[in-house]
Amino acid sequence: VLYFCCSKLESRLNFNNSDLTKIYIEYLDEVNISEINNYINTKYNDVISYAIGRHVLEIVAKEVDKSKAIKILLNQINLNKSYTYTIGDGYNDISMIKDFNGYAISNAKKELKEVAIKEYDSVSSLIKDIMLDL
Repeated sequence: VLYFCCSKLESRLNFNNSDLTKIYIEYLDEVNISEINNYINTKYNDVISYAIGRHVLEIVAKEVDKSKAIKILLNQINLNKSYTYTIGDGYNDISMIKDFNGYAISNAKKELKEVAIKEYDSVSSLIKDIMLDL
C-alpha cells in the first residue's frame, strides 16, 4: 500500500491528526476497490470516500469543500464570483467547477468533465485564454 499524509513522520506537511482532511491510498496488489469504498462510506459517516481507479482510494473529510472555501474567500476580499476561474481533475473538485467558471484538466474524471466549461492540458493554457479574454 502506498499512502499520503498518514503520519507526521511520513508526511511532507506539519499537521495535527485533527487537521487531516484527505487520505490517498494506492494498493499495489489487485483489490476490490469498490467493496472497500462502499465499506468506508457505510461505516464512517464523517468522511467521503472516492474510488479513483482500480487500485486507488481518496478519503476526504465531509466538511472539506473547495467551493465553500472559495465563497468564504471571495466574501472576505469582496470579489465578484464572475472573476473567479477554477480548474480541477477529481471528484472533490466537482462542486467548485459547477459553482465557479469551472474547467477540467484533460485527464480529469468523466463526471467532472461533464460539468466543466472546457478541457485544458494545463493550468497555464487556461490562464493564457483568460488573459486573452480580458
